[in-house]
Amino acid sequence: MMNEDCECVRRLREIADTRLVEARRLFERELPNRLDAFAAAMKEGAVQLVARRLLRAGAYRAALDRGSGGQVTPQTALAAASRAITQRPRLQEFVTANREALFQQMGMIDPLDFRITVRARKRFREASGGHIVTELDAAERLLKQLDHLEKRLPAWKSYARSAETPHLEIITDIHEGQERE
Repeated sequence: MMNEDCECVRRLREIADTRLVEARRLFERELPNRLDAFAAAMKEGAVQLVARRLLRAGAYRAALDRGSGGQVTPQTALAAASRAITQRPRLQEFVTANREALFQQMGMIDPLDFRITVRARKRFREASGGHIVTELDAAERLLKQLDHLEKRLPAWKSYARSAETPHLEIITDIHEGQERE
């Protein structure tokens, strides 16, 4: 049984109310910013993954154009990627809009990762073509996932705004212990 008229209860209630107001402000201000930061990080990660897939496809395409699985430089991989996406408009838009991400990924790829090993020389074209299609399909799937993320973000933000803000309840009465003495 709490004594509502006691000075310490009123003081504790004032402190609790002040902290509750601060928590609500922080919640309302920080949560949307955190969601924005999360979305930006997810977008950046997806862009980097798509760029890497495109460069991988370009490396396979460059090896196919050469007729063997020889040395492929990042620059030839990028040029070959541009040729490989002529029938894929979404990927063409991506390359145009995200050149910087492609250049960043160029510094991270190891051309030795793209050597195609085939047992029979006559199967080289089949193996290369399969790798190109696989990488381009994966890049397009990643772009679709990015689109879905961007569509969901406004719903997440509205949910975060309507979510219950923190609340505080006092669960003890310091006078109960004094009454027993």
